[in-house]
Amino acid sequence: MYSQILLTTKKRDSTPAHPPHALHLGGVHWSAPTCALLLLLIWTAFPSCQGSDTRNRLDDPFADARREIQDLMEENGIASFQVAVAREGKIIFEEGFGWANLQERIPTTTHTLYPVASIEKPFISTALMILAERGLLNLHDPIDSHLNGAKFVAYQGEAVHATVARMMLHVSGFPYGYYVCGKDLDPNKRRSLHDLLSLAGVLVAPPGRDYEYTNLGYGVLDEVVRNASGATVQDFIMKEIVGPLRLTHTRYFTAPPPATETATQNIDGGTLPFIANPNGYSGLYSTAGDLARFGMFHLKAHLPDHQRILSDSSIHLLKYCKGLLSSITARRIA
Repeated sequence: MYSQILLTTKKRDSTPAHPPHALHLGGVHWSAPTCALLLLLIWTAFPSCQGSDTRNRLDDPFADARREIQDLMEENGIASFQVAVAREGKIIFEEGFGWANLQERIPTTTHTLYPVASIEKPFISTALMILAERGLLNLHDPIDSHLNGAKFVAYQGEAVHATVARMMLHVSGFPYGYYVCGKDLDPNKRRSLHDLLSLAGVLVAPPGRDYEYTNLGYGVLDEVVRNASGATVQDFIMKEIVGPLRLTHTRYFTAPPPATETATQNIDGGTLPFIANPNGYSGLYSTAGDLARFGMFHLKAHLPDHQRILSDSSIHLLKYCKGLLSSITARRIA
């Protein structure tokens, strides 16, 4: 078991007319005056830094937090833990704890890579917004129009109302779904998206009415990125997001990664098999520090080495998307 956690903070926007800065990734929503982005592979609470030893706090303001993390790891059998805290555009605390590989006694560092699971989805949403800003995609298009002939069938409502934006928002009517290709199934034998949708591309609720988290829906969005950009979603994210934002410890692996670079996923006395490119929910590896930098980008805390990949208005739309839903009026895209 391992954990990865990051927090980012930013002061309240000086212009009251604007909505407070906030992010809602992985199902957690934090808002001004202190905005926090909490990205976890195992959800847990970040401990308070208020301790009784004032002198230690002055020498090291994160001493109490460090002790709390170590206690948490011991109590819960967590082998590896990584944390990053950012404030006002700077990472002020970043550290790794425990063993990235318990069997080989490889310690966790700030450069240890973790599979970020569904935190890949905000990267895909950002990629789609880049394409929309470049005029290569309209987020209000029916998603069918970007799938090279693959079609959804509406059990309720009309498939034409299942738009790209609604799929991004998990309100397209498409159910949860997942497609895991494990060690016993040849990845080359995966069904094509066209075949998958012909079997399971059913909208079970009218588009725009209900929130239903969908993994397979983001696999569909992978295909939208490919068709709009001419590149795989992995190549597009690396070239247009990871590179320009200087996320130097974020990458995809197409083969089992080296044990010296990544945290081993242990479960039931063994390790989870490596899964390459599982579409939308677990192909990306990163660190807490890089996720903090990505979070600061979404808070419009533009760092000196960040290239502008989106206008602030498009970042704002990713944060506050209204008017797309009939019963949910302010759910976020990213």
